[in-house]
Amino acid sequence: AVLLGLSILAIDFELSAPSARRILRAVRKQKQKKQKHRSTQSTPSIDKSLYETDGTMSISRTNHLVYIHTPKTGGSSVENSALFDDARSHHAVGGHFDVQYMTLNAQERGIDNFVKAAHIRHPCSRFISAYAYLTSDICNPGDKLWANEHIGNLSLDDFILKLEREQSLTGKAHLRPLHHWLFHPDGTFGLDVALCQESWNESLDVLGEYLGSDRIPKELYSSHSLQNAHNSCAELRPEARQAIERVYAMDYCIFGFASEPKKECQQMKEAPEVFTERYASCVARFGP
Repeated sequence: AVLLGLSILAIDFELSAPSARRILRAVRKQKQKKQKHRSTQSTPSIDKSLYETDGTMSISRTNHLVYIHTPKTGGSSVENSALFDDARSHHAVGGHFDVQYMTLNAQERGIDNFVKAAHIRHPCSRFISAYAYLTSDICNPGDKLWANEHIGNLSLDDFILKLEREQSLTGKAHLRPLHHWLFHPDGTFGLDVALCQESWNESLDVLGEYLGSDRIPKELYSSHSLQNAHNSCAELRPEARQAIERVYAMDYCIFGFASEPKKECQQMKEAPEVFTERYASCVARFGP
């Protein structure tokens, strides 16, 4: 059997070798088909009125890309890049929207065949980054008011313990679990590919396999930098790290994250169907 994912919660998902091979072949064919389509076809004329249906979302009609910007995963670097220059000529680009909202009426809007991608990040690193942002001078006034009310002078370790007691606070965009952004209400994974923040340059290469490598702005490579000085997961108290694992249990389970963040990114090799199957199994264990 092929081990598709292993979380710290000891959730294993096994497929027979033939099933695993079929999935991997499907992924390769999908990538090749999309890359060939984009590299050999000239860009058709775009109905400019369709840009009005995109609001401020990160949707490029020239590059055929719907990018779901999950908070604290490096998405700002992507949405601020030249990938969305065509969109910026019609409207502002920015904000956090889930995949269900971004793809509403996809066929009518002409985006049903666009590549749907997002960056994901290890829950512990992502929580540390969210805390650092919310308690920094760079967060916006609305986030600052929220942080003053709900975080105050709490340390990072103490705040995650509070978050576990008051899990309604994970409704805050920067603290919302990854799966809330990336799955449809029926439990279907909404992406063609999950990109890993920890493997930044490799993630751009993978995105280039879908869009065409010539479409990825060169300045995006190695351009992603941390805006705050972050602690590492290893520096947290054991009880704080365990609380993160409980609060974000579904993310650990679905995406197969290990206890400690790693640079390797198995998730970029997974077919969307794998995440859909994991979601069902994880919901059965932890609830939605």
